[in-house]
Amino acid sequence: MRCLKSMRRATAVITIIYLMLFIACGGGGSSSGNPWNPPNNNPSNPPGGNPVTPPSGTTLSEALRELEESGEIPALDRSTTIQGVDANSDGVRDDIEQYIESLPDTPAQKSALRQVYKALSSAMQPISGTDTAYKITNAVNCLADRYPDDYYEKMNDIRKYTVNTKVRFDAYMEFNRNLYDSTVSLPEGNTCE
Repeated sequence: MRCLKSMRRATAVITIIYLMLFIACGGGGSSSGNPWNPPNNNPSNPPGGNPVTPPSGTTLSEALRELEESGEIPALDRSTTIQGVDANSDGVRDDIEQYIESLPDTPAQKSALRQVYKALSSAMQPISGTDTAYKITNAVNCLADRYPDDYYEKMNDIRKYTVNTKVRFDAYMEFNRNLYDSTVSLPEGNTCE
């Protein structure tokens, strides 16, 4: 059992390192150069859902607003700042906090999602580097412990919602470019905060 748990952790960390390198090298195959675009480059495609096509004559902004108001997709902060709004100063953007709280997951799982958000958010700050990469690998390791069967999907959801504007995407890409040729060791033990 312990060996299986270690293998899951190693797989989780290797996956995030691979993703970071893949993104830093410009991978993703998207014609826009944005590997976070959902399938078919349809930004109104909710995670795990089917693509949503706006009615003709509806702008993308209007369609997104309608989907957010209906609850089909989370209402996300699209401000021009990297930080976004964090009214209670807990280190988690309010829209992400609201999304996490809406999930039917356990408190430990929600805590792991917050840890992933905080690590990704710190990667978008001007001064980030190897310490931030360790935060990310620790967060992914924690996520793999809390969601042994679907940590990858949960991580992608939080990442898509966190890096959801051009300013945030550019900052996250800069972090990944700066990590090129860096190494990060695999975490051991419980890395949940």
